[in-house]
Formats: sequence, structure tokens, C-alpha cells
Amino acid sequence: MKLKYYKCSPTENMTILIWDTVPKHQYVEIAQSLMKENHIHAEQVGFVTEVVKEEEKAAVRLEMMGGEFCVNATRSLAAVVSFRQRDEGGIVKLETSGLEAPIDCVVKNMDKAYRKEIGIYMTPPKKIETITISSEEGMVEGTLVAMEGITHVVVNSGTVKERMLLYHSIRKQLEEKDMEALGVMFYDERLNYLEPLVWVRETDSLFWERGCGSGAAALGAVLASQKKNSIKKAIKQPGGTMDITVNWEKGGIQDIYLNGEVRIVSEGWLYI
Repeated sequence: MKLKYYKCSPTENMTILIWDTVPKHQYVEIAQSLMKENHIHAEQVGFVTEVVKEEEKAAVRLEMMGGEFCVNATRSLAAVVSFRQRDEGGIVKLETSGLEAPIDCVVKNMDKAYRKEIGIYMTPPKKIETITISSEEGMVEGTLVAMEGITHVVVNSGTVKERMLLYHSIRKQLEEKDMEALGVMFYDERLNYLEPLVWVRETDSLFWERGCGSGAAALGAVLASQKKNSIKKAIKQPGGTMDITVNWEKGGIQDIYLNGEVRIVSEGWLYI
């Protein structure tokens, strides 16, 4: 099989976007092959399709490999759409798996055509609640943030010695919840440093990601909820920095805006 692809780097959260039509039942098998080090290698794979709701006027639709919602893959697709159209930036509306309504991406051109600054507006989390995780290390406090398409648990990285043990404890504790994807966000408040560990159910893939957009948004939501106030913060991750703005009004989060650079690092044909 020969497929047209783009590979993008949103804060080094390496993302492959397949531009050709692929049967949906092959998504998982193809994604698992492409993510391996003996292929073109990435942390995640998305498939570009025709829109479902034509009346919404979205440019295209993104179907993630596990049917989840991925902020960085969505931002990557907005960059590619703008790159292909050779436009001057502006709003790119996209449909995506994991979300019922289209999402607006704000595109700003940078010094090179393959570099874009991409912002994305996100709806408030469905739920934010404190949880206690029982692990072999003892009891660990965390904050569960249920978002459309993915659930995150934010923990203080300084309270955790064995991170994989904690991850497996969280998986076990939340196994009855119907989650397309789970992120465990290890946050060092002193350094303002976030390390994302993300699992996708459909592909059963687990990655220490270089950057996680929805995880950064979840952290921003937690910080705003703790302060009960709007926040604006540049959150450091292994692959770079993402800017998060959380708008707090009338006793709750109204919206979240995430912004950062996306680089298109390659395009071409792959064989599988």
C-alpha cells in the first residue's frame, strides 16, 4: 500500500497524518506499523477524511488511530491545511474524532512556510475532581480531568518515585470508566515542568510523549480551578513550551486556549 503522508512536530510530539483514504478497520494496524522505529516512527497517527457534517463548513476531518481527540494532531492538521493552501493564516475549522462539534484553529505564519504558530480553542473539561490513588508506594493525591476524547490525571511529580507503578495503579482504579485515552501528567510546580505519559485504548499504545496539548490544557484547568481565577502560563514539556490561557468567569472555566509552534518536518509517500 502506498500512502501520502505529512509528518509534523508540535513541541516534538511527532505526528503522522495520512492524507489518502484508508478503510477505518485498518487504522489500528497501519498506525501500529508506522509508529515503530523500523518505519517512519512517531508517537501518534491520524487519518485525514472527508467531513461528516458539511453544513459546519469544516475543511477536513481528522480521525485518530484510536478514535480519541488529540490536540497536537489537530493543531498539526491545521498547519498542513494552511501549508497546502499557501494562505496567510487565519481560522481553520476542523472536524475531529472525540469531539461532536468542529473546532477552530488559529493559524499564524512564521518565517518559513513549514513553520506555523497554531492556537486552538477548547471547551471546558466535563469534570475536575480530586482523587486518591492507591499504589504500592502508598496513597497518592491527584486531580482527574475528564475531557472530550481523553481523561487526564494530574499528579505532583515530587510525590512519586515509581512512575510506571503509579500509572498501572491509575489504570486499574479507572478501568471501569469508558476512556478512549488516558494521560498521566507528572507536574513539577517548582520548575513548571510537565512530563506526559499517554495511553490509547484502541491501539494499546503507551508513550512518554515529548509534548501533550490536552495534558497541558488539563493542567491549566487544574491550576485555574485551584486559584478560582483566570490564568495564563507557558508550560514547559520535554519537547518545548506551550502557552495556555484559561478563562475563569462566573465561578467556572469558560474556555481554554492553547498556542504553540508546529513544524512540518516531512511530506511524501510511505509504503506499508
